[in-house]
Amino acid sequence: MPALQSPAKTISVRLPDTEDAPVRPAPAAELEQSSPSPDLPEAPVVRVLGPVELTGARGTTERKREGRSIELAAWLVLHPGSDRHVLDEAMWPAGGTTRKYRNATVSRLRTWLGEDDDGNPYFPAISSTPDARYTLSPAVGCDWLLFQQLVRTGKQASGPHADQALRDALSLVRGRPFASSDRSRYRWAEHLALVMIMEIVDTADLLAERCLAARDPRGALWAATKGLEVAPEIESLYRILFRAYAAIGDYDALERSAQKLKDFNEENDIETEEDTLTVLNGLMARA
Repeated sequence: MPALQSPAKTISVRLPDTEDAPVRPAPAAELEQSSPSPDLPEAPVVRVLGPVELTGARGTTERKREGRSIELAAWLVLHPGSDRHVLDEAMWPAGGTTRKYRNATVSRLRTWLGEDDDGNPYFPAISSTPDARYTLSPAVGCDWLLFQQLVRTGKQASGPHADQALRDALSLVRGRPFASSDRSRYRWAEHLALVMIMEIVDTADLLAERCLAARDPRGALWAATKGLEVAPEIESLYRILFRAYAAIGDYDALERSAQKLKDFNEENDIETEEDTLTVLNGLMARA
C-alpha cells in the first residue's frame, strides 16, 4: 500500500525552495559524527551488537570451527554460571548433541581464548570452579554489557558527560544484534536481540532529542542514523532526521530521507504514522 499516497494523507516529498532557507551545509557524508569507540578490555571481547565476533583471543583454533566457538562464547558471556543442561538446551535444542561433542566444543573455545599474562585461563576448566558450572573469566568483555553500563551513566544524569556516555554506547553498535549468515545459529538469542534493538532505539532517540535541544542537529543525525541501522521501521527516528535536516537547511537530504521512508513503507505494506505526516507537513509550511 503506498503509504504516502492515500487521498486523505497526500503529501509532497519535495520541499519548496525558498530564498530564506538557511545556507546548505557540507555534503551529507560530512554530517556523520565519528565518536571514538569506548575502551574495551585488552582481554578477549565478545561482540554481539552486529555480526557476532570474538576479538582479542590469545590462543588459536581452526577457522572451520570458529562459528560454533563464537556462539558458545556469546552464550557464556551472557549467561555466566550455566550448567551443562542449560547449555545443551540453548546451544543444541531438542537433544541435538552428545556429551563428547559438547566437551570438544568447550575445549576448542578454551584453547582459542587462551590465558592472560599471568597464566590464568580466560575459560577455566569446569573442574576448577566451586559449583561445576561454565563461567568465563571476568576479564572477558562483551560490547552489550558495556553498552548497558554506558546507557545507565547517560540516563542517570544530564550534560556533556552523560551525552558522551550515550554516544559511546551507540558507537559500539555495528549493525543488527546477533547478525549471522548461518540462520541455524543464535536461536537462543532471538528474544534478547529484540531487547537489544529496543534499547538501542531508545538510546538513539534520547541522544538525538538531547542534541536537537542543544542545537546540535548534526549530532542528532548521527544518533538517529545509528538507531535506524538496526530498526529501519522506527518512524520516530525518521522524524528526528527530518527535523535535523531542516535545522541545518539540507532540504535535499530531507527529501531523500522522506522518499526512503516512503519506499520502505510501500515495500512492507506499512501505513505511515500520522505524527510523521504532521512533521513533514509542518516543515513544508515553514520552508
